[in-house]
Amino acid sequence: MNSKSQYQIEYDNMVEFAVQVLESRPSAARWLTSPNKALENKTPNEVCLETNGIERVIDLLWRIEYGVYS
Repeated sequence: MNSKSQYQIEYDNMVEFAVQVLESRPSAARWLTSPNKALENKTPNEVCLETNGIERVIDLLWRIEYGVYS
């Protein structure tokens, strides 16, 4: 049986949202692996491993989508 964990499903959904917001898979991949000031200079991938991390990254992506950086 090949079932994904809930974490993997949420992470995959976040990655697809990043691709949509950043308009390409390569841009999303770079963004996910680059330190980000809004995430205390951690990479989004690092933050995703923390409690509620995926939600924090999705929130940041929504802020990018709507141009709200504060």
